[in-house]
Amino acid sequence: MEIEITLDSKAFCDRLFFDLYAVSQTAYIQVMTFEGDQAGRALADALIDSDIFDRRLLVDRYSRVMISDRFLFSPANIFDRQLQKEARATWALLQTLKEQSVQVKWTNPLSPFLLRFAARNHKKMIVLDDSVSYIGGFNFSDHNFAWHDMMLRIKDKGIAECLKKDFMNTWTGRNALAKVNFTDLDLYFFDGTNNHRLFQDVFALIASAEKEIHILTPYLTDPFFQPLALARQRGVQVHMIAPGGNNKPLVTENLMWQARQNDLSLYFIPDRMSHLKAMLIDDRYLLVGSCNFDYISYTVQQELLAVIRNRGFIAEFKQMILHKNMALAVPWDGRADDKKLAQANRQLNFTLRLGVALAKSFNHSP
Repeated sequence: MEIEITLDSKAFCDRLFFDLYAVSQTAYIQVMTFEGDQAGRALADALIDSDIFDRRLLVDRYSRVMISDRFLFSPANIFDRQLQKEARATWALLQTLKEQSVQVKWTNPLSPFLLRFAARNHKKMIVLDDSVSYIGGFNFSDHNFAWHDMMLRIKDKGIAECLKKDFMNTWTGRNALAKVNFTDLDLYFFDGTNNHRLFQDVFALIASAEKEIHILTPYLTDPFFQPLALARQRGVQVHMIAPGGNNKPLVTENLMWQARQNDLSLYFIPDRMSHLKAMLIDDRYLLVGSCNFDYISYTVQQELLAVIRNRGFIAEFKQMILHKNMALAVPWDGRADDKKLAQANRQLNFTLRLGVALAKSFNHSP
């Protein structure tokens, strides 16, 4: 098994497009966001120009209502000509792909009145032929490409076959709950209904921590704070590394609240949105994938998570990702009003639970 980190959009695209032109049989790509901007067009052009026999693209219906991280139908945006032009360009690009024999499908209906808006298929994966795979956090849109993020490139036939099986499950309308074990890596597939069952393994790994836990994610929320707080009570150092310019500011205030309440260390990466999703436990377990370690992932989203035990790769991750981000990160100075933070905590929890309750109230087939 070969695992390679592709860090930030240029390195990811350089590696991916080289691979796309090198394979011939299958290219299966799944994202939550795909837009008709420079990032989306580059992928579309690569797929159209390739000689790959079977080309498929899965996109979540999130992109039917959210473009450039903005809700298309809000009063402020519905008359924004540039934004609506970007939306039309997205639909046109997807139609062009279909006309060029690239199969395209949408995942996860939104339901009337967007009741199931929280229940997205959040997976990001690419499977090329039966050998090369990518997993991680990148979507294909310019605003995602501007963020600090990564994809893991994995060269392994067994993993490619496993990811291909999950892709085809989704393609045919079935969300599967599964854990698949490999020598140095376990893959977790969350179906959006029974996620809590598999997340018990994540909680058990946190409970096994002896020295320190590092978490890089923009959207950390409950129920993951509870096991982290228990680990801290046992003397484990818990380090949360989050973006200073979070696109969801309420989460930032909640992180401050949790840091103060549970004696957790909090660091902010300045000047840039970071979309990295990783948890490192005692240099023994590295958790990476699409999962944000938040309430939505825990309850109603389809997710993909890898638990890596390979010490050599973990050392590479620390050198390439963790150490560099920690060198840039600024420790939170602890200055904030308790009442404001408590209010943010209540507001965020209410919003998350309402979104999940609405999603669960409207049954649907995938």
